[in-house]
Amino acid sequence: MTGGVPMKQIPNGKYSKEFRIEAVRLVNEQSLSAGEAANRLMIPKSTLENWFRAFKTGKLKKVGASQRPFKEIEIDFVRGVLPASVFNFPHSNGL
Repeated sequence: MTGGVPMKQIPNGKYSKEFRIEAVRLVNEQSLSAGEAANRLMIPKSTLENWFRAFKTGKLKKVGASQRPFKEIEIDFVRGVLPASVFNFPHSNGL
């Protein structure tokens, strides 16, 4: 808690395969450090380091394979297929 207000948990990001590949290219082909590339992409450095390790072992395409892209989940929500609780929205108190 900060100042008596509970902190909201930031959900884990789900990144597309294309985004992961381009992020790794920044490190591999443009010789940026993982920290510099992560800052430019606004992602955790540890995430990019994990992707780079997976790339070096030939497993990058498998990373995130079991996750649906957020855009697909969002579309299902708009269509009414998924309830708002999937997104862990805080209660709006009628607002």
